[in-house]
Amino acid sequence: MTKIIAHRGYASKYPENTKSAFESAYQEQADGIEIDVHLSKDGEVVICHDDRIDRTSNGSGFIYEYNLEQLKGFDFAANFESNDEYQKKAEEKIMTLQEYFEWAKDKDLITNIELKTSTVKNDGIEEMVNKIIVNYQQERSVIISSFNHKSILKMKKENPGISCGFLTMHNLLDPEQYCRKYSVEYYHPNHLMIDEELVKNCKNSNTGLNIWTLNDAESIKEMLPLGLTSIITDDPKMAVKIVKSHKL
Repeated sequence: MTKIIAHRGYASKYPENTKSAFESAYQEQADGIEIDVHLSKDGEVVICHDDRIDRTSNGSGFIYEYNLEQLKGFDFAANFESNDEYQKKAEEKIMTLQEYFEWAKDKDLITNIELKTSTVKNDGIEEMVNKIIVNYQQERSVIISSFNHKSILKMKKENPGISCGFLTMHNLLDPEQYCRKYSVEYYHPNHLMIDEELVKNCKNSNTGLNIWTLNDAESIKEMLPLGLTSIITDDPKMAVKIVKSHKL
């Protein structure tokens, strides 16, 4: 059965990559949560999508310019408008990967960790992320992905037992062969790149197919019969409802 992965948590209704977004996605019975990680100035693994904090907080500048204590001083819901689902009650503090696993460690959740190493270096992040995963005994519940495929190979060198996925924006030629060549378990293409031949080839090569970021109900309904591994979406509540209806 196709699983539903909440993109940055329940990002369509809650401030992305915050505890509120993660908790709401879990409450809506998402199978997993996708998060993005960077290194702070003092080497802490923190959860945020952008290289800079301007869009998602009341601060400004690159994450690597701040230590964790300074980052904790910003409100990561400051630019998010309240809605029927989310009524802001307090500031949303940036989470570390350790804090995330403290919350998630006893929950039946897949965690897709995207390494943000394509536009900033974040040197050593693979080693740091692996240490945290191992410390929390989450090796079997995580998928590491990145648009920087060299970063994925670094993670595989750090820990061959951790599942990884190659993120891509555009079509690759024979992506299932590419994944197999480097012993990478998943292919993560944009949902617009999906067709029946790709799905068939990935299944035949035992390559998991996790597509992103699909937020249209009708498109999700069309995709489900293909038997994808998972759909990454900003609206897990809607997507979970469709999957449940599809099973009936």
